[in-house]
Amino acid sequence: MALTPERLRSRYPQFRYERYSSTLRGRRLTLGFRFVVEPGIVFQPQLSLEAVDPARLDRLEPCVLNNLVFHLGLIEMLSYWKATCSPRIVVQAGYLDARQIDWWTDLLLHGMREFFYRNRINYKQPDFVRLSSTHAPPADRFIPRPCRTSGICCCSAAAKTPRSACGCCGTASGRSTPCC
Repeated sequence: MALTPERLRSRYPQFRYERYSSTLRGRRLTLGFRFVVEPGIVFQPQLSLEAVDPARLDRLEPCVLNNLVFHLGLIEMLSYWKATCSPRIVVQAGYLDARQIDWWTDLLLHGMREFFYRNRINYKQPDFVRLSSTHAPPADRFIPRPCRTSGICCCSAAAKTPRSACGCCGTASGRSTPCC
């Protein structure tokens, strides 16, 4: 008996993006992701970037790299989600606010139309897919912003206690708006 999209969705009602990682060894940056579908299906793709300049990577605020890797995991997740078309996607690896959830849902529904068409999947049905984030928003959430020196910094546009200066360009910031 063939597993139709409807049967897959019934059999695998939830797809989880559990975590991500990044490891620098020498000049190789390895990014890892963990996606889980119950019962017992685990996807753990890795991506290795060669010839990474460690000094340049050190100049980035840690939140910039984490934010990048987290979002690369979200886009990677879509490739693995296609194996089950689970009606619920739970993001445990990081925080997504309501606008981000809407954006990612829209990307999934509109960016994968050829996949839906070729596999005769009715993605227009109500609640075809619900994306949620179980991660609470960070208390001191630094948002990546443009920086005059490195291109990106983590000035505190949302935090209650902003950083005193951009870690990249050193521009002072005593307010809750970007310093760069």
